[in-house]
Amino acid sequence: MHDNLQLQRRDLEYGYPSLERGFGFGQASKCDSLQILQYGPKFRHSSEELDAISLRKWLDKDVNAPEVREGHGLVGGLRLLLGVCRLDPTSNNRCLPFMKDDFDLIGERLHLPEQFLPRMQARIQCAYKFSSQGTSALNESLQITCFVFRFGIYRPSYYHLAVSYCHSTKLSHALLLSKTVDHSFDVLTQRLKTLQQHIAHPLLLPVLLVDICLASSATRTQLADDRLNELEETMGQHEWINRPLGDPLKLDFVSTTRTLNFTARTLGVEKMRIQGTLLTLSNILQEVEHLQTLDPQEQKTYIWMKETIAYHTNTAQNLSLRAEYEEKRVQTQLAVVYQFMSQKDSKVNIQLAETSALIARESKKDSSAMKAIAVLTMFFLPGTFLATIFAMPLFNWDSNDGPRTKDGFKLYWAIAIPLTVGVLGIWILSMVFPWIEWLTLLVTRKRQRQRGSSSQLGEVKGDAA
Repeated sequence: MHDNLQLQRRDLEYGYPSLERGFGFGQASKCDSLQILQYGPKFRHSSEELDAISLRKWLDKDVNAPEVREGHGLVGGLRLLLGVCRLDPTSNNRCLPFMKDDFDLIGERLHLPEQFLPRMQARIQCAYKFSSQGTSALNESLQITCFVFRFGIYRPSYYHLAVSYCHSTKLSHALLLSKTVDHSFDVLTQRLKTLQQHIAHPLLLPVLLVDICLASSATRTQLADDRLNELEETMGQHEWINRPLGDPLKLDFVSTTRTLNFTARTLGVEKMRIQGTLLTLSNILQEVEHLQTLDPQEQKTYIWMKETIAYHTNTAQNLSLRAEYEEKRVQTQLAVVYQFMSQKDSKVNIQLAETSALIARESKKDSSAMKAIAVLTMFFLPGTFLATIFAMPLFNWDSNDGPRTKDGFKLYWAIAIPLTVGVLGIWILSMVFPWIEWLTLLVTRKRQRQRGSSSQLGEVKGDAA
């Protein structure tokens, strides 16, 4: 029934785009197990790595059998399976650490609801329960309650937990899945061993996961605060004496706005996770109170659970308030950055205006100099023209009758005047008519005719072949 969970979506986790499209099953079963059982006043711990064969033996083991109890009655305990879901690069499916047959057996023994796997693809947290009936080794009817939780956390991105609790034996079977490959469950297992006196309570495990998730959110919120403090120093927007003041007009505005937007996104994700954790804590508290009415004997455990839940609730509420405060800081710094961008643009425009004015003044000086050169040229031009004319060998200055012009003088004017008129005429024509456009059009038409003739020649050769 889980083969058709190929939901088409593109999940965007914090900072890292995830291409997972659905869920599949691994080619082999591999997971870790933790078992903490209380027989009389004593606790027994065991942990091991399981493969497909040892997993089935672990699930079939009757921990309440006489040869296992060794004369002591089973007070309660926890049997936990820990697995990491890996991403299959070929199908982009998030693969469970179990083969399909083994996971179906786990679902049967833990009474997993049908919504367990689909809820893993949801990006929201969840907390719900389902009740069912089971049978013991002696074919006795047992009341089973399955609690399902999904916690959001930076890494491993989520915890997906199912706790199947038998009310008569006070024994819980749990399956905990995480997403990140390099995740380790050492902190959680150590906490469970430390709090083994409350191991019979089925909601101990989700309460410990809440603690881990809130610690992660607090760390992410503090990192956002540190990033905003660094930006304040860079922009010089603080009044601390022992902290440097930067020049805001030297900012890399693209990098700064990217950092602020990324920080805002971080805070938004953590705020969503914190609010989801508050809803989960509210549901856990309701179930703790309900279980207390069914089993009023274990008062110490229930008191500890309620006090721990109250502590986590207070922590989550304060973290939510701090996340809102950091979001306001991000909005304020964004407004300041945009203001500095406007100031820098205005400063650049002023510098451009001053440069343009300087260029205009220099151009005016150049035009004045050119005018002076033109006046001097006009002053010397008549004398230069006369000196050139008289220097030409067209005059006979040694004649007894005085200076006389030679016959070549008329030829000079006959050639010079038409040539001057011709040059002026060509210049006027080049200024009046669009010769460049006409030449460009002529060349284009010539190339088109050449292409047309080439294509016709190719067709003729093809027909001949």
